[in-house]
Amino acid sequence: MAALPAVPMLQKLIQDAPDTAARLRALWALHVTFGIDARTGIENLKSRDEWGARLDNPTGFREPGKSRAPHPESNDQGLKADPDLDQMAETDPSPLVRLFIASAAQRTRSPEFRSGLVKRLLAHGEDSADHNLPLMYWFAMEPLAADHSEESLTVALDTKIPRILNFVTRRIASLGTIEARDLLASTLGKLDDSARQLDMLTGLAAALKGQIAVPMPKDWAAVETKLAESANANVRILSQSLSLTFGSRTALAALRKTVSDPGSSTATRRAALDSLVGVKDAELPATLQLLLKDDTLRGAALRALAVSMTRKHPRPFWRFTRRWMRHKSGMR
Repeated sequence: MAALPAVPMLQKLIQDAPDTAARLRALWALHVTFGIDARTGIENLKSRDEWGARLDNPTGFREPGKSRAPHPESNDQGLKADPDLDQMAETDPSPLVRLFIASAAQRTRSPEFRSGLVKRLLAHGEDSADHNLPLMYWFAMEPLAADHSEESLTVALDTKIPRILNFVTRRIASLGTIEARDLLASTLGKLDDSARQLDMLTGLAAALKGQIAVPMPKDWAAVETKLAESANANVRILSQSLSLTFGSRTALAALRKTVSDPGSSTATRRAALDSLVGVKDAELPATLQLLLKDDTLRGAALRALAVSMTRKHPRPFWRFTRRWMRHKSGMR
C-alpha cells in the first residue's frame, strides 16, 4: 500500500509535538492510516512519554515469532528495537508501561516470549499494592501455569506480587492429575515460610472444593505431619481439611475431636465442622445433635443436620426439628 501524503507530516509531528495530547493524536492518525513503519515504532519506544510508549505497544507490536522486533518489516530494514519489550518489562520505571506490556503478553502465542515477559514483570515488587497490575500479571501467566507447571511454581515462589502463588497453585491443582498434586505436595514439603504455605494451601483447597476421596499425593503424609506443627492456626486448619479430602484417617480423628472440644476457638471448630460436612462423615449426625446444646455452633449444626439427615431420611429430620423447637419453647 502506497504511503499517504500526510504520513511524513504525521511522523514529523510525533517528533516535534509540544505535548502528550498532540503526540497521541499523531500516533493514532498514523495507526489508522497504516503509517507506523518499523523505524517510527522503534523510535517511539525510546520516548520518555509513557503514553507514547504505551500506544506503540498495542498498535505497533506484532506476534514476534523468531524475532522480537516490533514490526515484521524491521528485519528486512536491519532495524532492531532498542529497548525491546523484554528490556522495557525489566527496566521501565513506569507502571503504566508495565500495565500495557502485561496486556500485550496475554495476546502472544509464543510461550517462551510470554514466559520471559512474565518473569520480568513479576520481579517488580513495587507493584504489589497496585490496583490492576497483580491481576494483569496473573492473566498473562495463567496459560504457563497449566503448560509449564514446575517452572511457573518456581517463579510464583520467588515473586513478591500478592496472590500469584495462590493462583498458580489453584491452576495446577485444577489440572486434576496425580502428577500435578505430587508437584504441589513436594513443594509444600520444602517450604518453611508459613505465609507461602498458607497461599499454597488456600489455592489447593479452592481447586479441590466439593471433591471427596481425592487420591493422596505420594508425599502428603510427611506434609501433613509437618504442617500439623505449624504455629499458624490457619495453616493447621487448612492442612487438616485437605488431608481429610485425601482420605487421611489421622485428620478425620483430629477434626472429630476438634469439633467436639469446647476449649477450641469457635472459628476453629466451625472450620472443622465444615470439613467433616464436606466429606460426609458417617459419624457426624450424632455429634451434631450434641452440638445443638452449644450456643456458638447451634446454627451451623442445624444446617449441617439438614444436609446430612435429609439426604436419605427427610422425615426423621423434620420430626427431630419439631421436637427440638418444642423443647426450646418449653425452656423459655
